[in-house]
Amino acid sequence: PTPAAADRVGIRPRGGRISVSRFPVDTGVGFTVAGGTITRTVTAATGSKVWASSGTLARVILNGTSEYRMSGANMTDTLTASGTSLVELSGGTVADSFRISSTAHATLFGYDFRLDGILVGGFAGVGSSVPLNVATDKLFTGILQDGTPFAFTTTDSDSFANGTLTLRPTDEAPAGPAQINIPGSEAPRGLRTGPTLPLSAGLPPPPAAA
Repeated sequence: PTPAAADRVGIRPRGGRISVSRFPVDTGVGFTVAGGTITRTVTAATGSKVWASSGTLARVILNGTSEYRMSGANMTDTLTASGTSLVELSGGTVADSFRISSTAHATLFGYDFRLDGILVGGFAGVGSSVPLNVATDKLFTGILQDGTPFAFTTTDSDSFANGTLTLRPTDEAPAGPAQINIPGSEAPRGLRTGPTLPLSAGLPPPPAAA
């Protein structure tokens, strides 16, 4: 979902870097991130709305009735949803410690949702919805609407309180190239089934296992 014209108020960074100790989004403010980098915590007050379509954010904290909708940005730190806040995730990447409290709610838009490798069923086609509880130590995976794979697990400090997660199926994203070469191609946010990512001789070797 995109912000309505009446909601699009406040700052909309499209480039550059915001490096402050804390970036508060006040009550009633709509804040759109469409590029650039926010290196510190975005704190959303009750009644505020945050949309993230591109760019990079660090930590996000949602309070009260705030809303956070992400369709393509990259998060490099934790997300914490408390109060009766709302999270909608249809694209982009998230880091560890993605936490939805018992009174908040998260909706994920995508496909190929799996719990410990077992496909989640019960959908009635695109536009339907299925609730899902993710128990401790379970691995919840899937592909977001924009084609980005995701994985959540309590091992990485991710948590969805029971009754707080809804899955909404979408059409599959277009298939990318069969082979991704780096350098030479844009680095992918993840790999789906099918494409290969050969290691180039010009890249440094991976770090040794601990």
